Amino acid sequence: MSTRIQSILAASLILLLFTTACRTDAPGKLPIPYSGPIFSTDPAKSLTNNSSKTWKPFFYTRNGRVEFIDSCETDDLLTFYVNGDLKYTWGTQHCYLNEPPTEMSNWGFMGTASFIRLGTANFQVYELFDERFVIMWKEISGSDTIERSKHFIPVQ
Repeated sequence: MSTRIQSILAASLILLLFTTACRTDAPGKLPIPYSGPIFSTDPAKSLTNNSSKTWKPFFYTRNGRVEFIDSCETDDLLTFYVNGDLKYTWGTQHCYLNEPPTEMSNWGFMGTASFIRLGTANFQVYELFDERFVIMWKEISGSDTIERSKHFIPVQ
C-alpha cells in the first residue's frame, strides 16, 4: 500500500474518531480558549483499570495540527499500574541506539488529575477517559512557543 493511501486512511480514521464521539466538544481538539481538562469521574481507574492498563500512542498535535507518530514509536507501550509504577515497553522499532526493551519508572497525579508526572516529566492532562488519554505541554524554540499534545488509546 502506498504512503499516500496510508496517510489518507490514517487521516480518515482520525476524522472518524473526531466525528463519531458521543460528546459534543470535539475530542482531541482543544477548545479556544482552553477551559481545562476533561476527565471521567474516576481518572485513576480510567488510567489503570484499578490494576494495570496499557496505552499506545496514536497521534500528536503541534499547534492544533495533527502529526503522525514516528515509525519508531508505533509499537511503544505505556503500562500504568495502580501502585504508581509505570512500565515503558519500547517495542522492536527503536528511536535511540541502545534503547532497552522495557524500562520501569513511576507516575502520579500532581494534586489533581489535571496534571500528571510521568517519570521526571510533568504534563497537563487534557482528556482522560477509559478509551482515550491526552497530555499537553509547551515547547519553547527561540521566541516561539509550540503547543503540543500526545493522544493515546488503550491496547485491547
